[in-house]
Amino acid sequence: MAAKTNKAKNLELLDRFKTDVLYKNPKGEYFTSENLAKLSLSSEEKKAKKGLTKIERSEIDKTTDAE
Repeated sequence: MAAKTNKAKNLELLDRFKTDVLYKNPKGEYFTSENLAKLSLSSEEKKAKKGLTKIERSEIDKTTDAE
C-alpha cells in the first residue's frame, strides 16, 4: 500500500515541477537537478555509499500500466 502512495506522491511532484526526472537524497529531499542533489549529500552519506534515488516518469508509468 505504501508503494502506491509513493508513486502518487512522486507523480504529483513530477507534475508540480514540470519535469520527467527527480532525484531524492537519503534525507527525503527532492531535486530536479542531479548536481544539486549530489551537493546535498553529507560526507557521512558519501562514505556510507548512501546515494541518490533517481525517479523517472517513464518508470512510474511502466509500473502503473503493469498493475
